[in-house]
Amino acid sequence: VLQECLKRNSADLKPLHPIQHLHITHPKLQEYCEKLENVQRKIVLFREEHGGGDSGLDLDALCVQYQAKKDLLLEVDCVQSEIVALENNEHIEQKLGAMYRVLRRLKMIDADNDVITIKGKIACELSCGDELILTELLFSNFLTQLDCDYINALLSCFVYDEVLSPTSSSSSSSSTAVEHHSSKFGDELNEKLYKQLREKIVAICELQKECKLELNSKKYIESFGNGLMDVALSWSRGAKFSEISGKMTAVYEGTIIRVLKRLDELLSELLTCSKLVGNDVLTKKLTICKQKIKRDIVFSSSLYL
Repeated sequence: VLQECLKRNSADLKPLHPIQHLHITHPKLQEYCEKLENVQRKIVLFREEHGGGDSGLDLDALCVQYQAKKDLLLEVDCVQSEIVALENNEHIEQKLGAMYRVLRRLKMIDADNDVITIKGKIACELSCGDELILTELLFSNFLTQLDCDYINALLSCFVYDEVLSPTSSSSSSSSTAVEHHSSKFGDELNEKLYKQLREKIVAICELQKECKLELNSKKYIESFGNGLMDVALSWSRGAKFSEISGKMTAVYEGTIIRVLKRLDELLSELLTCSKLVGNDVLTKKLTICKQKIKRDIVFSSSLYL
């Protein structure tokens, strides 16, 4: 039958109409057919206006241009919506309100007079690490109870956020190190201290959620990396750089140097805060912590000297 149709109609084989020839009685089919016919008529008119044929007419290129135009129009609508939201300060007001509730819950702002407290002033002095967690550690005397070496180890979590785990063997490859954010500890007290720190982090995280402050909990918790706690502990105890960089961890030497320098900056800020609070015991401990960290090739003006 198909061969006979091709012989009779040559190359001009017309499609069958779904209603007239195939007798399909779907209620919306008539509407769809009319839309299709309108589009086909527009295509014919367009071709007649541009030379009466397909010569010099690249429909695929036109379709690509039309899709690009639609994408740009959609992007314009999104940008305009953002501009309207910014002009109305809707999301900014919501975020500021949530941040205000967090500070009030943490007693960094006086709930009665809306005045910043001494706790809030201390938080303003901190910029090298998460100011909320650090302020809580200062005012809870958590750091005062620790030995200087372990203070340095714990504070390394605030300046190291890469998802790399230290290994206990120098033969371990870096590919096996990138498995979990939490690493195996070489020191039991380090592990205990990190668990206590993590509990405080989770508590602050839950408080921010209760205050309706938008927060990626997983990302926030993982920003406190424990991967160099053992390294910071050994360095604070007087280990050589070759011992900690080659045997204790798969982390690059440059990363270790950067973390130790950032740790020194954090200690400087905490030292200033402890003096403002009047905590003489912590001030003495942090002074010793800085002396233990700031030494040797890590703080040399040039690594080639």
